[in-house]
Amino acid sequence: SRSLSLGLAFVFSTVLARRINRPLRLFMDACAAVAEGKVGAQVEVRTGDELERLGVAINDMSERLKDHELRRARDEARLIRSRDELEARVRERTSELSRLNALLVHEIEERKRAEEKLFQAAMTDTLTGLPNRRAMEQQLAVQVARVARGGMPFAVLLCDVDRFKSVNDAFGHEAGDEFLRAAAQVMTASVRAGDMVCGHGPGRGDRGGDKAVPGHGCAACPRGRVHGGAQHQHRGVGVRGLPGQG
Repeated sequence: SRSLSLGLAFVFSTVLARRINRPLRLFMDACAAVAEGKVGAQVEVRTGDELERLGVAINDMSERLKDHELRRARDEARLIRSRDELEARVRERTSELSRLNALLVHEIEERKRAEEKLFQAAMTDTLTGLPNRRAMEQQLAVQVARVARGGMPFAVLLCDVDRFKSVNDAFGHEAGDEFLRAAAQVMTASVRAGDMVCGHGPGRGDRGGDKAVPGHGCAACPRGRVHGGAQHQHRGVGVRGLPGQG
């Protein structure tokens, strides 16, 4: 009877060990899979006792982890898409701003060039290309202020072409214009680098075009052929120094 009891005890312990060990190995494998990131692992335990309830809890935990990972993956994908869309919009806006900035810089430069051209046109005699009366008056104001501060004196020479009307009457206004341009070139070439030749009068008329030369030199008016006709023109030169300077 003792041997029978020992035999039954061995059989019972073996069956009990198998009943417990198999679920435990399944639980251990499921936990290891979850630890490795393999969510969703399930165990199948049909013992009808606490082991089965433990298996159900492990399966429920694994399923919740799987749902959580799926939601996290979807959220991460949305974040990535949002980031990419934001970067694309930033690049697009940056490109647009760069284009608008380039247009603005171009417009500013164009406006500066236009203003410079307008200023030059306002200060230049269109016929001869010389500085006009407005430019001369500005230069005179600068020179007067310079002398008032103790600078060296200066003089203004007014050159008048005598009997200029005869050129217009004999050869036409185009020839007269050509003559005035030639006169301007000769006078400009005849003064020093620091002197200034300006167109003072209207450029046409009975008395001809006056040329003011602020400085110390005198310019000669041209003598030559105009439209095939030899034409001598005399010039009258008046010199005026700054008041108080002689």
